[in-house]
Amino acid sequence: MSAADTTEATAPAPARASNGTPIPEDKAAQVARLLAEGKKALALKQWEEAVEKHASALQIQDEAGVDQLDVSKAPLLFNYGRALFELALSQQGVMGKEEVAKGTGTVDEDKEKAGKFVFEGDGDEDGEEEEGEGEGEEQDGADGEGGDEEEDLPEDDFNAAWEVLDVARTIYEREIARKGADNARDDRMSLAECYLFLGDISCETEKFDQAVLDYRAALEIKTALLPPSSRALASAHYQLSTALELTSAGRPAALEHVQAALDGFKARAEEVRRAIAGETTTEDLARMTEREREAELKDVSELIGDLEVKIDELKAAPVREDLVSGTINHLLGGIGGEVKQDAGPVNDLTSMVRKKKRPAPEAPAAAEDKSEKKPRV
Repeated sequence: MSAADTTEATAPAPARASNGTPIPEDKAAQVARLLAEGKKALALKQWEEAVEKHASALQIQDEAGVDQLDVSKAPLLFNYGRALFELALSQQGVMGKEEVAKGTGTVDEDKEKAGKFVFEGDGDEDGEEEEGEGEGEEQDGADGEGGDEEEDLPEDDFNAAWEVLDVARTIYEREIARKGADNARDDRMSLAECYLFLGDISCETEKFDQAVLDYRAALEIKTALLPPSSRALASAHYQLSTALELTSAGRPAALEHVQAALDGFKARAEEVRRAIAGETTTEDLARMTEREREAELKDVSELIGDLEVKIDELKAAPVREDLVSGTINHLLGGIGGEVKQDAGPVNDLTSMVRKKKRPAPEAPAAAEDKSEKKPRV
């Protein structure tokens, strides 16, 4: 139930240079083509290609003089951040398998299998990765070597994805303020998706308090815009519960939102049953075939079963002090575990993006609006 399963960002508005004039038609056409190719790569789970396409589109906009916080950049930044996040996840899985393989003495064999599974269709890049890894093993321990490997660690892409999505968040919030909340439903939904992905990234990097803040923000928006039977709303409750379980709020707070997710999926199941029986239907169910409705009911029913098991586990487990914050407290000599703020916003995202593959486009200057920049944990 990740943010990847939810609604994508709205289509970009026409890009304009900082002086208000539209960018040249040929540049606009290039951006549109790259955006379409990038979205296709996302749909096909070709994360590396999706990163490259969206980075190139943003670079063209920058060269054409498009303002760093122009509304046309929000969907591009959203998709770019999502691609970076998914790429980091895929690389994290490969690296984990390689570590296991090293322990069993089957590095080459497992590396080949992992490469085929994750980077299928990217033969040239597989070769680059394997060559680079081989050199790293031969020169292990040499001073100054292995620097390029550091640049390609998933942690770098997670951090870059967070910063990129945070700028998209800022743009959407500005646009909502300009239009008024009642006239900006699509922008509000896109903002909720930004928050969900920000929460996902913070969970992956074990910044659970920050994840809770982001998931709560997404949930607040979706609660205002979606019906109680919405799968997207139920999923947001569940995502929040997973983060809460790993904070000082602990299991009781997580249980509340798992129950809310269960109630939402039960409402959805009843909604689908009524549509199958021909009693009432909703707009989305009306577009489904009979077979699709049956599949939807089966899927939701399985999710209900999973959530009921999760609730039983949470109720049966003893209430205990949060292990994560407790361990950090111990290591820091009893210092409180309050959320810390960065010294300031990251103004240049270029250094956060996979430098080995390509130069990233110059990042939007979030420092222009420090009052709106959200601190990261």
